[in-house]
Amino acid sequence: MLRIVLTITKSSGQHLIYDEGEIGNISDLDAISSYEVLLDGRRVSTQLHEYPRWSEPVRGLLARCIAVAEPDSDLVPVPEDWAALRVDMGIQSGWQRRPTRIAMCRVTRETGSFNLGFVEGKLTGYIEGVQPRESYLDIWDLALHALNVSVWNSDSIPEVKPLVLPVYGEGSYIRTSDIPEPARSAFEWRQRMSGRPSIRRHWDAMWVWDWNDWLNGQR
Repeated sequence: MLRIVLTITKSSGQHLIYDEGEIGNISDLDAISSYEVLLDGRRVSTQLHEYPRWSEPVRGLLARCIAVAEPDSDLVPVPEDWAALRVDMGIQSGWQRRPTRIAMCRVTRETGSFNLGFVEGKLTGYIEGVQPRESYLDIWDLALHALNVSVWNSDSIPEVKPLVLPVYGEGSYIRTSDIPEPARSAFEWRQRMSGRPSIRRHWDAMWVWDWNDWLNGQR
């Protein structure tokens, strides 16, 4: 389960955890999955359907989930004196007391604009001078804007496409250098104790069936 926490910092320096959320895969981790979306202040029992796993950073998945979750009467407006917003995303297992953070996006308010930074696995970035919207419906709406810019460098969500890799050796292996982050690091970590083909010219080769199993949540 993906656990999300939104933390607002006011101009006084006060930190407030305003909203929390959970996103759960309800398709047995299939390569094309559906997700249950539960966000505080947004309508319950929202679902994101037909999403290709590992096709983009987890920040992209969260952005799409926020976009399909309609506000309800308990929405929390963005405080007028907000100075920063932090979006933390982590994996929460049933036995864990706290989630393991896998990504973070932080927005810092400036005069007439805001700056944002993000961390996700080995991916890091910093973007200055982002133009804010005229208004934000709630804190999730502000988080959505920041996530959109951090993933796609635009305040819009493009059509999602499955991750398709070139296959080598008459269909027997793939190369990890063809896998975009953060999927590459996650797959390599899962494969650290597994066998792999010995291809002199392709030192980063991995068996294609291991890749397919991992993509379908079976490793």
